[in-house]
Amino acid sequence: LKPAHDNAIDQLIHADELLAAGKLKKADRAYRALLKEWPRAPEASVALHKHANILWKRGKLEDAFDALQQLVDQYPGRFQFDDVLQAQLDIAMETMGKRRGKFLFIPGFKAPERALDMLNQIVKNGPRWEHAPEAQYLQGAIREETQEYELAVLDYTETLLRYRDSEFAEPAAFGRARTLVELSEQSPNSTDATQEAWYALTLFSTTFPD
Repeated sequence: LKPAHDNAIDQLIHADELLAAGKLKKADRAYRALLKEWPRAPEASVALHKHANILWKRGKLEDAFDALQQLVDQYPGRFQFDDVLQAQLDIAMETMGKRRGKFLFIPGFKAPERALDMLNQIVKNGPRWEHAPEAQYLQGAIREETQEYELAVLDYTETLLRYRDSEFAEPAAFGRARTLVELSEQSPNSTDATQEAWYALTLFSTTFPD
């Protein structure tokens, strides 16, 4: 990772030229050399962002997400925050292998477990970001699909408490009721579980009558 130039500006230009020529691995090494040699330079955040994008293009989703998180943690204010959050969400969705057309009520994910930490981190990064309700809701959907019903109830409840005015409040309310029904069926002799499921369904039908 020895840089090809003696300053961060020329090193960034060099890396950009490699990237423009389609030499992803060489460009990536050049960006990483910049980061190693000049971590406090203004060009460092640009290099890290492009390093993350190259990892994403090469299909290294978790590494790309981590690189973007490093950008959030180490270089605040030096990048377009919403763009980075959107990239993290896109990577999380790609990691899940979300199937098209089965979103709000029947998730149908292919490999959801690996995305849980990503989605949780996205909500921590930007709890007021416009897509934070989606990231919070998806955690409940993943928990429900993997039959972790108690955790799913918590995630759906969190969606309702934090984002009650979002478009994800309705599916979260129904998901919460649905998972409580599953829990009541697992404990058929529990009056409390049955009553809680009944109450959740009643609350959903009165809150969202359509």
